[in-house]
Amino acid sequence: MAEAWADQADGLRRMLSGVPLQVVSLTSAHGDAGRPWAVLNLAAALRLAGVGVLVIDAAAGHPGGLTSQRRSGHELADVLAGGCALEAAILPGPEGIPVLPARTGVADLAGSSAAARRLVSCLQALPGGIEVLLVNLPSGETGDQVSPALLDHELVLSVAPNSDSITSTYRLIKRLALSSGKREFRLLVTGVTSVREAQRVHRNLSDALARWAGVQLVMLGVMPADQHLRHAASQGRALVASEPAAAAASSFRRMADSLIRWRSRGLGGPDRSSFFRADAAGLASHPMRG
Repeated sequence: MAEAWADQADGLRRMLSGVPLQVVSLTSAHGDAGRPWAVLNLAAALRLAGVGVLVIDAAAGHPGGLTSQRRSGHELADVLAGGCALEAAILPGPEGIPVLPARTGVADLAGSSAAARRLVSCLQALPGGIEVLLVNLPSGETGDQVSPALLDHELVLSVAPNSDSITSTYRLIKRLALSSGKREFRLLVTGVTSVREAQRVHRNLSDALARWAGVQLVMLGVMPADQHLRHAASQGRALVASEPAAAAASSFRRMADSLIRWRSRGLGGPDRSSFFRADAAGLASHPMRG
């Protein structure tokens, strides 16, 4: 099954020549212990499909962060300032997933700023290359963790199937919509025991937001409550590689397929931002250092 999916994803990927670098940010209204592993498993699924991906850990050093300390002493801000090469700041994550700590620096990536242009230049200079940036943002109901530079791109909100999480997510989306005018957000429902439960969460939030200001909430996918996922996380591994037959692994492959299709729809679509304008043709997965 996984091999057939990879063949299909590879076919979609070949359609993407000339599509700008894709930026997808993930956050939540308040702490979600599963979200960091959702980011890593999504990155792993994309890599298995042959897509070059870099995780930017803007939650570094915070709850929900993927990196607690900088092994090399460098992070995104140092790269943007010219203080170090991009490769010197990248840390190897599970399954060789490249992770770039970013306690600071994400807010500087606005429009066609010099910082944004420098990062694009650094990405293109890698031995392989990067096609998708997954930005792991801190949690926060105020929305302060979401840089304006990221709101012109895909923003995924992680939500658990309980009233506190649903209410907080509703308030967060309202704040972001009011401050930016953004009218489309993505949803990742975590910790559910059935697809029906996830659909209920999505429907309740979608109905409330549509009545309020016509905000559209599109489902990215579901991260089920899967014991295999917890076991893989405890071993510091990505489930899609260690247990590819698990239900949650299948879910992450479907999410990766959705991301690839979002990119394919970008062919000929409107360019809403000059942030990270880069030709993705010829860019491939970057082999990590050991």
